[in-house]
Amino acid sequence: MHPDWEELMTRFAFALPLAALWVVAVAAAPAQAGALRLALLEAEVDGDISDSSRRPEWDARLRRLTDRVSDGLSRDGTYEVVDPAPAARLYETHRRRRNVHACEICAIRVAEELRADRVLALHVFRMSNLVLSLHAVLRDGATGEVRYARVLGFRGDNDTSWFKAADYLMRDMADIPSEER
Repeated sequence: MHPDWEELMTRFAFALPLAALWVVAVAAAPAQAGALRLALLEAEVDGDISDSSRRPEWDARLRRLTDRVSDGLSRDGTYEVVDPAPAARLYETHRRRRNVHACEICAIRVAEELRADRVLALHVFRMSNLVLSLHAVLRDGATGEVRYARVLGFRGDNDTSWFKAADYLMRDMADIPSEER
């Protein structure tokens, strides 16, 4: 083999991994930097909630569901989930309103307060102790336009079932094309 050719191959072998690392870093950077700011409304439960003795259980599960979705969407870089603390009074007002998940103006107000690009509302509907569904509505923070809506049916009123539905929701939201988010 020609001596210049060996030197060229040595340099190429050294430079190729560095070039690959650079490409990966450049490709990953816009995804984090360009993540949309997301306000996540506290999840609600509706439907067959006549057993008032279970209300504390449902409230605790709703908080954990909201936290799970928030953590998951933040962790995978799909969205930058904003801290809801600056809008605490607004959240308290909405908490008194029934069906806040369906309130377009509520979503816009929360987005304005938190300077969020999108607002996600979660709602669990209990048909019975066995048949439930997780409803998710993602709205544009400026217009209230629905950007994404999903209903996930699940079986069993327990942590495992609720959180499995949340995991499927996060998987599906990660697959939304960036121009549709």
